[in-house]
Amino acid sequence: MGERYLTTNFTFDGKELKSMINELNNIPLRYATGGFISPYRYPKVKKIIYNFKNPDKPATIVFWSDSSKTVVKCDAKDFNKEAGLAQCFLKKCLDCSRKDIKKLIDSADIQE
Repeated sequence: MGERYLTTNFTFDGKELKSMINELNNIPLRYATGGFISPYRYPKVKKIIYNFKNPDKPATIVFWSDSSKTVVKCDAKDFNKEAGLAQCFLKKCLDCSRKDIKKLIDSADIQE
């Protein structure tokens, strides 16, 4: 008692539903936004290396599960492990350069 059900006369046949699912699965990762794609489609980190061979320009190197790698470098005074990993993730997911990421950060609203 007291239960409510939502009813509709809108139905899909099997072929129509399969074609819609196939279209969603074929969206390239760089065009999808957070919350739209399920977490299992995000790239998985296989290995992270923080390289200090050149102390003036430390690097963060991330190896991904799809056998690719992403490298980001910064000045020694700006180095931060979390920021390096986040920038690698942005470069991988958005398929953009450091210059594009800098524009994104500079265009953000700063609340005080």
